[in-house]
Amino acid sequence: MTELDGAHALGALSFDLSVRPWIGVLRDDGKQHEVSLWQLFAQAGELRRIVGDLPTQEFALLRLLPTIAHDALDGPCDLDEWRDWLWRLCQGRPGARSLGMCGVLARVEPPSLESSSR
Repeated sequence: MTELDGAHALGALSFDLSVRPWIGVLRDDGKQHEVSLWQLFAQAGELRRIVGDLPTQEFALLRLLPTIAHDALDGPCDLDEWRDWLWRLCQGRPGARSLGMCGVLARVEPPSLESSSR
């Protein structure tokens, strides 16, 4: 076993992505900070955008974060459930319209009463 392997086995080289700040964000007050995954989701209403060193980093995080939320929240399991969930989001939260997905939903018929009772 090398020294590096031994240090890793003891936990010396760990970095818990869920609690250690590593995601650059721009807050509503215009200040940039780094937040953890927990902080990102808990403070989402106070954040204006994700800020990476490169646009590709921002894009990668914008692809990764919804999958984490989906898994953690047992998100919708098929396209119909996604449509219903997004429809309710856009109807109930005026700020959700700025997410861009609500414009797409404006061209989709509302979910049936049967599907919204799930």
